[in-house]
Amino acid sequence: MAQFQKQLTVELKNIVVPLLRSRGFKGSFPTFNRANNDQVDYLSFWFSKSKANNRLFLDIGKFPLSAFENKDKKLLTQTPSTAELTQRFHLGPIEEHFGHWFNYNDQNLVETANQVIKFLDETIEPWWQGLIEINANNEE
Repeated sequence: MAQFQKQLTVELKNIVVPLLRSRGFKGSFPTFNRANNDQVDYLSFWFSKSKANNRLFLDIGKFPLSAFENKDKKLLTQTPSTAELTQRFHLGPIEEHFGHWFNYNDQNLVETANQVIKFLDETIEPWWQGLIEINANNEE
């Protein structure tokens, strides 16, 4: 794991993960799930494999809770298959021709973690709640 990725992982665990826990998310870094009345919200952190780029994107999705009706209530101790997602997006605030990424470097790792929280609050949570739509181009 690259140095910056390790450092950002620490910041995400210190800043973002406690917020996710306070909002009912279960799981361990990098993948989290939260059960609501009719769906399971999915969030996973992904880092660029390119050594030349320090980039992060969020993989988000929705699972219908009905897909798990016959399963044990310990659903959130397991990771649902991403094949069961009804909608799934790879998101971040920076749009480029190959995707949406958070760019980070050693100068702004705490800022990047705070950007994740802002993006979570302004885009992802409203989408999970059905208040906004997101398309493949990350347009609301």
